[in-house]
Amino acid sequence: MDNDRLLVKHRVGKYFWIVVLLCVGIALVGGYFTVTTYTSSPTEIEQFEEASWSSTTSLSHQATVMKGTDLYEQGSVLRNQRSYFTQVMPITNGSLEYSYLATGGGNVDIETTVTLVLRSTAEEDGEAVTYWETQEQLKSVSHQSVEPSETITVPFGMNISALVDNAEQIDNQLGGSPGTTEVALVSELSVAGERNGKETSETYSYETRLDIGSSVYQYTDVGPFEESGQQLGQRVGESEYSPLRTTGGPLLALIGISGLVVVSISHYRETFEVSEQALAWAEYSNTYDEYSEWISEGRVTDDSIPSSTVEVASVKDLVDVAVDSDRRVIHDAERQECLVIDDGTAYVYSTPPEPQTDRPEEPLSTAESDESAASDDEATSQEAK
Repeated sequence: MDNDRLLVKHRVGKYFWIVVLLCVGIALVGGYFTVTTYTSSPTEIEQFEEASWSSTTSLSHQATVMKGTDLYEQGSVLRNQRSYFTQVMPITNGSLEYSYLATGGGNVDIETTVTLVLRSTAEEDGEAVTYWETQEQLKSVSHQSVEPSETITVPFGMNISALVDNAEQIDNQLGGSPGTTEVALVSELSVAGERNGKETSETYSYETRLDIGSSVYQYTDVGPFEESGQQLGQRVGESEYSPLRTTGGPLLALIGISGLVVVSISHYRETFEVSEQALAWAEYSNTYDEYSEWISEGRVTDDSIPSSTVEVASVKDLVDVAVDSDRRVIHDAERQECLVIDDGTAYVYSTPPEPQTDRPEEPLSTAESDESAASDDEATSQEAK
């Protein structure tokens, strides 16, 4: 029988009740997961959208023809054009429009301010630098109790020619500035009130550029500027167990029960019983194989063994002696001993006897015994004659 298998049998028999408890534990765990998996559905907390909202802010613009030309009639109004001619239409008007939607309704107050910003800027080392800046509030309006889908409008107006003159005057007063003159409209909206059943207070700021050239000006970044959000709720929903749990639970239960049955039957049949002789031989053989590189087979004569001997407890201890003394272990099969001889001392380990594996002769059957007895009687009578 394989030594490793023999040692495993011995250990299982030695720790039989621990193995039984382990099998019972595995079966109980597998049974628990099996029952809970197939008798109940798992739940999980999931988020869902209770309500949502969105807002849109945009700027429209126009200019009135102040000096009629062959192309433009005096008094005509041009709306949302790409460019306007400064000399022909120096005055421009615009409107800031805001509206919002809310799935759960709303009622908000809105404070709107439109500010004209005139400044000189430049870029140095990758950063914007402002040399001078002036601000002028063009419009400030309050709207109360604004509901979803309702649009508020904030009008404003300015004179482009006056802006150019004002910028030149500031530059002259400063003796010139190294930057570029910019004109911007800053629209700021403060929204406060109830939206989708919850209180809200938010402020948005949008900037629209006015690019003024030598003869034309144009609006850039007029929107629409959009904002949105959602309100999330939580609810308990059903989910599914993973395949690992749906198959792992029954498999654990099967392994635990099967192991318990096999171990119990084997214990009843005394399969785990190992004789002391067989156990000693198995342990010795495994240790011998482990340290075989330090062991040599040989024959030690009686006269080569010193009178001083030391008995060691195991092959491993003998190998330690060999390593320390720079010797080899000699296994003498006839003596059934392993030896290390060093400085007039013999270190000896007596190997255990190898268990007999030959089966004894089976007794003869009754018929065979009768035939053998008859043959013996016949031979005896012939000898008598």
